[in-house]
Amino acid sequence: MNDHVVAPSRGVSGDWHVAPDYGVQSGRVCPLNDDGEPLVGADRFSSWDQRPTEADALGDIGQHPAGHTYFPMSRPELPAELAKAATGAEKDLLRFTRRYGGLGYRREMLSITRVGTLLDGKGAGAHSVEGTGELVPGGDEPGEPVSWLLAHAETVRLVLQLYGRLDDEPALSSFLETLKISDGPALLFVKAATRGRNYRTCRGLVLEPNATSRNVAMLILTDLLNNNLSGGIRREIGPEGDSDKIQSVFRFINLLDCVYWHLADAVTGGWVRRCADPECGAFFAAKSERVKYCPPAMGNKGVSPCMNRHKQRKHRRKKRGN
Repeated sequence: MNDHVVAPSRGVSGDWHVAPDYGVQSGRVCPLNDDGEPLVGADRFSSWDQRPTEADALGDIGQHPAGHTYFPMSRPELPAELAKAATGAEKDLLRFTRRYGGLGYRREMLSITRVGTLLDGKGAGAHSVEGTGELVPGGDEPGEPVSWLLAHAETVRLVLQLYGRLDDEPALSSFLETLKISDGPALLFVKAATRGRNYRTCRGLVLEPNATSRNVAMLILTDLLNNNLSGGIRREIGPEGDSDKIQSVFRFINLLDCVYWHLADAVTGGWVRRCADPECGAFFAAKSERVKYCPPAMGNKGVSPCMNRHKQRKHRRKKRGN
């Protein structure tokens, strides 16, 4: 389906550009050209105003596409794909960015500063205040900090893992124990990402007396989502095409806005599933109850790779049994 056919039905407008390639340099994921050299003016690969052309078509399976533009609000698999990068492995970070682009660190810093200063979008990036992880204007380092990307990948994975266990009390209780840094009679600390910070920080959550595991999980879920939904999505009105009608649309600032938007949709719609492939087992946002396996990532045509692998393993076991 063409991304831009889907756009009006979502009510959210905006494109996202992916550079020809990406690489990790000095702790940052940087956009590269076809020759593997850093791109000058790399923030242009974080645009919502460009429109794709025929030359932007995706490459074959197993190849990352050349520089291309797509509509991220038509990609509900974004949260699960970002969560796969939470391993911290360079190959997993690059697999995500080569397919979907960076999360939009520069746009995050230039449009929504967390130190109370309103920027006009013409600044020169941001840096972290030592010891706090707070992002402030200034600095002009290329790319996006690995620590920032990982913090959000881990947080998205945490939300999926919590929601996916809500109806399994023993599994949920055991999982919650692995998250605790410390707790008291009414306070729980969880490490997670918050918009505007470079690293995961401790979130102190006040617990109700006799809170169940489900209550605690819901508290964590809503806290993490509310804090990370406070990004740059804004509402605009304007003419609808060439007509004299007025339409209302929402525009996102960066890809991170889209990730958390899709994640909130999945949680509120009850669409989080665990992949039926035992060797995967990842949680993902399903389009319907019939979807049992991780969907194919953007650019991969056909059925779910997880479903293919699972069926192939079962077929091989059946042949050996015969």
